[in-house]
Amino acid sequence: MADEQEWINYRLIEMATKYDYGEGKSYLPIPHVLRKCSKLSSTEKDVLYHLLYSMNDKKYCFPAYGTIAAELFIGVSTVVRAIDKLEQMYFIKKEEFIGSSNRYYIDMLEDNPYLILSGYTSHFKRSFQPIGVAKGLCKNKVIKQVNKFVEKEDYDVFAHRFYSGEDTEIVLIQFLEQLRKYVEENTNIKIRPIGV
Repeated sequence: MADEQEWINYRLIEMATKYDYGEGKSYLPIPHVLRKCSKLSSTEKDVLYHLLYSMNDKKYCFPAYGTIAAELFIGVSTVVRAIDKLEQMYFIKKEEFIGSSNRYYIDMLEDNPYLILSGYTSHFKRSFQPIGVAKGLCKNKVIKQVNKFVEKEDYDVFAHRFYSGEDTEIVLIQFLEQLRKYVEENTNIKIRPIGV
């Protein structure tokens, strides 16, 4: 498996170098935890990746909305909405300038509360244990409800609690318990508590 991963990594790096088009940056490594963030749409991820790719040595970038839109083949209003959401979710900080492009800084990547919650949400989907019914018979039903929970305001409340500095373990325990209860209430399937 390690040889296969090295082989594909090598091919991807070679491909990125070949298609550089004089930009001076061949590729941007994207961690799976960021790629799989359940609360970000694919468009929001693309805008975030574009900002990360555009970062300079001073740890900020300043592409115009129109530039981002043109390079990603999306509308300017879509870029504006994506940047607003990325800022609300603590991925970036935006410094506005009148008559000029905004300046963007990376806020939180490694300890981003939405990435932490997304990881535990994925863990719940993989490791939940139903009581009295085979997992294979209820898996799709449970996953559907987990995905609905991610879109609820409660999910954002937990993320904000992380950001505000509350005890991480306590917040995670409460998050997993509330997620479990939500799934149980909406599926009528009892699930064993999941630990942190």
